[in-house]
Amino acid sequence: MFWNCTNCPSTHKFTGLGGDGATYYLCKHFFGNQAIGRWIICELEVKVKILSGLVEDENLDYVSDVKNLNTDIDFVLISGTLQYTSDPFTVLKEIFQLTPKYILILKTPYWENLHD
Repeated sequence: MFWNCTNCPSTHKFTGLGGDGATYYLCKHFFGNQAIGRWIICELEVKVKILSGLVEDENLDYVSDVKNLNTDIDFVLISGTLQYTSDPFTVLKEIFQLTPKYILILKTPYWENLHD
């Protein structure tokens, strides 16, 4: 998956659901600024306010709602956060509406239940 992304123009945008930017900095370290482009993290509003004031990186932004992503998104990374949202299926629908080229879901528990 990252092989494809590292060969994209730097204008491509990636988003992650939750987090402080650690994955962004890890990817930036391994693939470089040119390969990563812009990275947007969707997080709780209180964390967005704190992190936006602490982080000074022109390629890293924070939003508090998936609906606030009014830009083309190429890659969505959901890692260990979807299960903590109030309505995971609605969040997934909102993400699919962004029509990203890739969606990677990691560290997310799944089970078959009629009332998930």
